[in-house]
Amino acid sequence: MTGSLLGALRLFALCALSLTAACAHFRVNQPFSGEDPRAGYRYASLAEHTGPENSEELFVILTFSGGGTRAAAFAYGVLEKLRHTTIEVDGQRRRLLDEVDVISSNSGGSFTAAYYGLFRDRMFDDATDPDARFANRFLERDLEKTILSRVLFSPLNWARLASPGFNRSDLTAEVYDDEIYRGRTFSDLLEQGRPYLIVNANDTTRGIRFEFTQDQFDLICSDTTDYPVARAVMASSAVHGLFGSLRLRNYDKANCVEPPWIASALGERTGNRGDLDVNRERYRRARFARSYRDKDPGAPDDAKFYVHLSDGGTVDNLGMRAPLWSLRSTDPSWSVLRKLNLKKVKRIVVLSVNAASEPRSDMDRRLRGPGPLALIEAAVSGAIDTVTLDSIQVTENIIGNRIRNLKKLGWDAVFYPPILIDFEHIRDPDLRECFKNVGTRLTLAPDVTRGVRRISYDLVSQSAGFRRFLADVNGAEQPVPSPLPPDAPYCRK
Repeated sequence: MTGSLLGALRLFALCALSLTAACAHFRVNQPFSGEDPRAGYRYASLAEHTGPENSEELFVILTFSGGGTRAAAFAYGVLEKLRHTTIEVDGQRRRLLDEVDVISSNSGGSFTAAYYGLFRDRMFDDATDPDARFANRFLERDLEKTILSRVLFSPLNWARLASPGFNRSDLTAEVYDDEIYRGRTFSDLLEQGRPYLIVNANDTTRGIRFEFTQDQFDLICSDTTDYPVARAVMASSAVHGLFGSLRLRNYDKANCVEPPWIASALGERTGNRGDLDVNRERYRRARFARSYRDKDPGAPDDAKFYVHLSDGGTVDNLGMRAPLWSLRSTDPSWSVLRKLNLKKVKRIVVLSVNAASEPRSDMDRRLRGPGPLALIEAAVSGAIDTVTLDSIQVTENIIGNRIRNLKKLGWDAVFYPPILIDFEHIRDPDLRECFKNVGTRLTLAPDVTRGVRRISYDLVSQSAGFRRFLADVNGAEQPVPSPLPPDAPYCRK
């Protein structure tokens, strides 16, 4: 009898696990209803939730690069520094952090950007809920161990991971949702007002940047409102080879209105070649945007379409592409160029936080040269850096010319060249090498993340571009309490 009972229980457990594997599915993004075309996470919708301490006349953009927890700590340190910096706007003293209008992030930097977007000052010091502090919630926790335990010690998750509709990215996103972001969605971001958060990922099918905003979701006829922020961060940081792609449903376009600039760029209104010859970048952007809507006409009527997303570092490691587009074009819904033309913006500041590493290599001492993977990685990294730097230079020229023209018309606008904050600016060569060799992983020792935060305070203060901006707005820097003991080294190898 006992043997029969145990056998029945084993059979029941096996059936339950098989059923779980068959039913497991990722969290599906919802279709756009079309009832309210303004619904979803849009820049324009943030205005009613934004306080008077944020003035669009001073337009501040932050970009956070990838680089694992090293990048998250570096970005966090910059936020701490801005929180302890005051400026004068309209005769009132304000924290510079409160004037940030947009944060565009990638990979490791997305952890920090999303957390600040949701929790604001609670991120730094919450006496009523110490666990809300970002250092406690993320930077100084062993999340790698938490994720591994869910994979290794949960038979239920074994079964779920056996399903084609559920992978390691989906499981890890659940960990982030439970352990870091506490179930928050994009509707929670919306209620916080500015800054506008742009979490970037890589559309692996098209090889282009995909951003978690309603403007992007409009192209796949989906609604961002109830979508978990944790899944956006997971997509942005889903390193190739370690995680599977994070998937989104691409719905039928019946309920979605296409942005009019797409048809214009493709020449459909005029019947000509559109921007193919005069502005190839705009034409290419429009063609990729249209590709989400023009699905395979030969597919069955009940076919489902998906977007596959992974780490955005390969297409926009600095998180600069969205801001650069907004500065150069009037096509984006939140175009800074359009605001400049309408004389709504007087000063534009872009602060780019780059946690790029430069790990030591003994390749130059080897007879055998680098393998195929190393060559691909070097080529991709070089292309990313070149394209980003070229884009920054082109943007500086375009905005500079536009501001000169506006000044002739009586609008005294100022655009500061992008202020780059990175380890390369560390003056001490040994310290610079040490920080460039901090590992790119999810879990780092607390003294390492604290050292990264501490060096960021100095790098912001020492930036010539930052000091010029502060001088123009009567800025003042207050000391940031150091996360390290007074005699502790900044960096531990």
